[in-house]
Amino acid sequence: MIALHEDLRRGIWIGTDLGDVHYWRDGKIIDYGVEDGLHTGNASAITEGRLGRIWIGFAGNRLAVFHGNRFEHVGEERGFTTPLISSLYVDSRGDLRVGTADQGLFRLGGDRFVRQVEADACRT
Repeated sequence: MIALHEDLRRGIWIGTDLGDVHYWRDGKIIDYGVEDGLHTGNASAITEGRLGRIWIGFAGNRLAVFHGNRFEHVGEERGFTTPLISSLYVDSRGDLRVGTADQGLFRLGGDRFVRQVEADACRT
């Protein structure tokens, strides 16, 4: 396990280094994989956004959002161009923030990602 998140329904989302994602609630576990729309690679970060959507970042293989029973890939069509996701966070306004290893910090504003901090600004 490399990522854990408790959602608003008190279920636990579990990300693994094999790219699998598991959801545990009320003693039952649901397994998600590529056939459910997930990427391959490490599920490195998980958070819950507006409307209870679950966001999962993959180190080396993009971003996915859970819609009911299937994952949708999020990428260049929404202004997000980096595959190296290291962290996810939803701020007090409900905006999704994405920390990356190679391109800095992004914010999801409406339906588009905007880079807020360049990666070089965070290096010492």
